[in-house]
Amino acid sequence: MVDEHEPIDTNNPPFEPLAKELGSEDIEITIINESPLLEKDALKMKEILLKYNNVLVGLH
Repeated sequence: MVDEHEPIDTNNPPFEPLAKELGSEDIEITIINESPLLEKDALKMKEILLKYNNVLVGLH
């Protein structure tokens, strides 16, 4: 098995259900983005997280 990192648009695995669940919980986590389209996918992830009222801290 090869560990391949895919762009968020492939929806494999889907990110939106995770973002939705995180928005309904009072927890702090760190998300590490290893997409081959790092900057593009980071902005898309940020957009999705904010859609579900997640509070973003310490963006680098």
